[in-house]
Amino acid sequence: MSEDKDRKTREKAEDLLRSGRLVFLQTAGYKQAEILGFGDLAKLPAEKMIELLHRVTLAAVLRKKRIRVKTFRQKKRKKK
Repeated sequence: MSEDKDRKTREKAEDLLRSGRLVFLQTAGYKQAEILGFGDLAKLPAEKMIELLHRVTLAAVLRKKRIRVKTFRQKKRKKK
């Protein structure tokens, strides 16, 4: 009975991991076909997930044409 309970717990944990990673990849902008190409998301190493995040982040930065930086402006002095 204990082995059956352990197996069910492990399966639930894998399902949760799988669904969490699916949502993450969809939110990051990966298309369904790309996600299917990764195979079983529960078996995907954490390093691969980190690599996928970096890839999407880098692509977003490179797409950005211009980055605006707010600077502090000096107050204009009134002429006397």
